Amino acid sequence: MSIRFAAVHERNSWRTHSQHTSLAAATTGRDGAENLLLNRQRAPGKTADFGPAHAVFVWADDQADAMAFRLKPGSDDDIECVRVPVALLEPFKRNAGPSLTQIVQWFTAPQLDNTSKPQCDASLQAPSSGAFSSHEEPDARRYRYGSKRTWELVYEAVRECRRPVSAGELGKLIAVNLPHFKRSNLAPDLSMLSVNCFSRGNHAVNRMPRCTNSGNPYDKLIRLGKERNVCFALYDPQVHGIWELADVGANVLRPRFVDVADVTELEQARNAVAAIGLFDPTEDARQRVLMAVVRRDGQPAFRRLLLAAYGGACAISGCVVEALLEAAHIVPYRGMQTNVVVNGLLLRADLHKLFDLHLLSVDPITRKVCLSEALGKSEYAKFHGAPLRIPRDPGQAPLAELLAHHRERCGWMHMGR
Repeated sequence: MSIRFAAVHERNSWRTHSQHTSLAAATTGRDGAENLLLNRQRAPGKTADFGPAHAVFVWADDQADAMAFRLKPGSDDDIECVRVPVALLEPFKRNAGPSLTQIVQWFTAPQLDNTSKPQCDASLQAPSSGAFSSHEEPDARRYRYGSKRTWELVYEAVRECRRPVSAGELGKLIAVNLPHFKRSNLAPDLSMLSVNCFSRGNHAVNRMPRCTNSGNPYDKLIRLGKERNVCFALYDPQVHGIWELADVGANVLRPRFVDVADVTELEQARNAVAAIGLFDPTEDARQRVLMAVVRRDGQPAFRRLLLAAYGGACAISGCVVEALLEAAHIVPYRGMQTNVVVNGLLLRADLHKLFDLHLLSVDPITRKVCLSEALGKSEYAKFHGAPLRIPRDPGQAPLAELLAHHRERCGWMHMGR
């Protein structure tokens, strides 16, 4: 969601900017409408450049109405506010804004809701972080493109694609049903919804620190790729890990990768075991043991295949102590059909665990090892950038699409601006 701000000055009838991150800042903040009209704070500089401000308009780009402010006629300090349909403001551009007659008509029209102070209308404010649920919205609520906010349209378009999609593709998809949809809305909404987007903390709904496993309704998407290859997909904590909006100082929030979901679940499991004790003589415990036995079926044969393929040496470290070498699945075990050499790596036991926890990955193109920043200062740092050892028979090398599947689930790989 972007905040729009437009001022009608004596020598510039439509001066706009988009530096505000919330409706409150745009109305009562230091550079907001109130101070501009009262010529306070930094407003004198604007007054010197463009002349006195006759009116100021503020709106969120997903709302149907804007807030219009002006000094009451004959007053130097009493500000009045009305709501004006955004559709009436869209045609204006720099130095080509509404006439003073139009402004007077908007403030005196009986159908407009006049108020005496520049307060934000509750219907125009963004929902507070974590408080919104779509079923709580009044049926009569209308936005610029109908009954849904622009971010909801963007999210639904990503969901319909069922694959990572670029901003350009999203714009075309939405325009099929809404030809008048402004594609300039896409960038701010994608930024607001993407858990790893550098600028998401600039949006009003993301002004409080939180983790993405808290159920917040704005943690919808994940940003993938870099530069021209950037695309967006549905965010899944099990796939992309846990992120947080962290306070980095000066009331600035930035996304930060916290942990892979596997590590979080492992810690929860450890805590559960500690709570109930190691011995659990229940039927559920017996079922878990039986399932573990079934899962191990075929593992010895799978390990023998990998030992032969990699010449008895770890594919990353080169360790040849056979007792320490394990058969690692690239795509998790899903039955005997996944026990194939191209879906496996022969790894030293500790590296196997890091691989399963998605703290270590292999680039499917370069076949080089990549480590999470969490391991950057550990004894494992020496493996970062190391080439993966290739099996004796190149035809038994791991499939690129399987390595890519594993890599996609390493959330720390997706940190980007």
